Amino acid sequence: MKSIRKTALALAAAISISTSAFAQVYVDVPESHWAYSAIQQVTDKKWMGGNTQQQFKPNNTIDYFYFSQIAAKIAGYKDPLIDSNVSAAEKQLTQTASQTYKNILDSYTKNFSKWDKNSNEEIAYLLYKGVLKEADLPKFVVKQAGGEESILSLRREDMAVFVVRLMGKETEALKKTASTGFMDDASIPASVKPYVSYLKDAGVIQGGANVNFNPKDKVTKAMLAKVLADALKPAGNSSTTPSTGQQAPSTQEKEVYLQGTVKKFYTNLYYILLQYGENKQSYYYIKKDAPILIGNKETNIETIKEGDTLLVELVEEEGQQRISKITILESSKTDHTNNPQDTTTVPGSTTTPSTSNPTHEEANLPSSTKRIDGIVDFVSESGRIDITVKYVDYKGDIKEAVESYSISQNAVITKDNKEISASNVKRGDIIIAEVKGSTLYKAAIMEKQRKVEGSLAEKKRVNGGNILVLENSKGEKTEYQIASDVMISKKSISDAVWNDLRIGDKISLDLEYDKVVGLYAEGFHSEVKGVVQEILISTAQSKVTLELSNGTTKTYPLIFGAIIKKDRGKESATIYDVRLGQEVELALDSLEIEEMIIRDQTKVSAVQGYIENINFLDDYLDIRTNSDISGTKRIRLEKEVEVFQGTRRLSRRDLEKGMLVSIILKSYGSDQADTINILAEK
Repeated sequence: MKSIRKTALALAAAISISTSAFAQVYVDVPESHWAYSAIQQVTDKKWMGGNTQQQFKPNNTIDYFYFSQIAAKIAGYKDPLIDSNVSAAEKQLTQTASQTYKNILDSYTKNFSKWDKNSNEEIAYLLYKGVLKEADLPKFVVKQAGGEESILSLRREDMAVFVVRLMGKETEALKKTASTGFMDDASIPASVKPYVSYLKDAGVIQGGANVNFNPKDKVTKAMLAKVLADALKPAGNSSTTPSTGQQAPSTQEKEVYLQGTVKKFYTNLYYILLQYGENKQSYYYIKKDAPILIGNKETNIETIKEGDTLLVELVEEEGQQRISKITILESSKTDHTNNPQDTTTVPGSTTTPSTSNPTHEEANLPSSTKRIDGIVDFVSESGRIDITVKYVDYKGDIKEAVESYSISQNAVITKDNKEISASNVKRGDIIIAEVKGSTLYKAAIMEKQRKVEGSLAEKKRVNGGNILVLENSKGEKTEYQIASDVMISKKSISDAVWNDLRIGDKISLDLEYDKVVGLYAEGFHSEVKGVVQEILISTAQSKVTLELSNGTTKTYPLIFGAIIKKDRGKESATIYDVRLGQEVELALDSLEIEEMIIRDQTKVSAVQGYIENINFLDDYLDIRTNSDISGTKRIRLEKEVEVFQGTRRLSRRDLEKGMLVSIILKSYGSDQADTINILAEK
């Protein structure tokens, strides 16, 4: 039995509660949606549901694992960790199924890293019930020639087979003719045709000489909801029951009369929303044999319009109240035409409601955009794009799902900072998109395999893994994880390893999606001189900050094991022998110190510039230097300061505003003058 954290259980319960109410409102499924009623039905039955943001995501394609979770619930599977109403017999059946198919499912779990082992119990249950066959399992995950694995989306042809088995009608379906009557009948596998024919004859899917079935098309959540709602326990027809095919018992209890106004009406679904009492509303199914009257005269269901006042007679069947008789008391003045989308059964290339009307499209959009990061799975000529994204499910597991969007005619799609058309987007491309509702308006495309370049800004280890920080020409820094099996190459070094990389190296990374698969580095050697301004001693990597001859400062990391010497190599030293103010010479490997030579004497700083101001009372002068960002530098003048002009000794009182002077400070970093040389009069 699967182990689920208590927090996940609580979240699952919350989702179940939020989506179990029959009038559940999904922000992305308006009442005008062609599958609105079906989505409400499967939500009410707890077969399918939305997320905590009240999104159903009707255009998302589903994979075989997700379908298995839905189908198992329909077939009778109950998880004791989620459903408390599990009998001993039900537990035993689940255990028997799991044990029967344990070896084969364990082999799939072992052979495929992307195999969803948390679905094994549901899959075993469906195998035991006959809804799935062992021959169906290879369709869940496939491995490409290069070893890359893909979780496949459920196809319409397989959906037809599985749904008929859920209905318990496989034996009956296999007696059907080999022709389906669809225009693309030749493209439907012969083994699938009987199932398609059965669903077509049952009214679950529509077809004809001018309609395609599109067997290879991916199944969306809305499409599956519509098929399940129509195939399993349809309104007014209890001839089929999930997984057994047996007729369900019908129990008629007390009759109830209700008078109300029609708010919504879906003719072909025999489904109606009535408003009654003090602004109360409820949905009801209409029994297909229910008589519909105006006065004493019988009429048909098409007579009913939104706004009509009805008197309905209710009966309870299978735990639900259904309408067994309708009397139209008052007809609405306005003829409300039923939305033609309501008569759509399963959307195909010829049946999906059009969303090309910009006004209609914008009217149903959320107020804010959403960012989608993922991999392009499919782009159609008609402007539909499928994007594989990762998400965390209610169990806390990372899953992949395919989300479908319509590409707006005004969409801006760029690649390498150049605008491209949707036809140039390829399967496997990385996409960062902005969407509103089910429409894509903006996207940036990157190829699956690409190269990034920059300079190595930082190396670090996080949780035992190597992280490289790359800085591009714009100064932007990006982290990349370098796996232990990544091949590292560096110019002039054979068999390079992680420790051979240096800060400042020119780096080129080969990426496949966001994974680094190759790393090439090129270093350079140089020498610098400067005065030590700061020393950082660390077990990770020590650093030394220098003031260079041009007045700028720069920090250099110290390579572990770097050579440090005093007085040009006469005496070895360590980082602990380095002092602030000392002049040093560095031999660099890129920007890391591989050798440091420390001068014997601490360098006293000198500043040169024009005297801007002198204050003998407070003992200071302000000097304007070319290197000082602020423009002036304040120097303290003690009474004992020595002043020279050439070889002639002067006093500080001889200093005047406007003189060009060179000032030797008493110590590095000090602001106190030791000696002042007058270079030029004002």
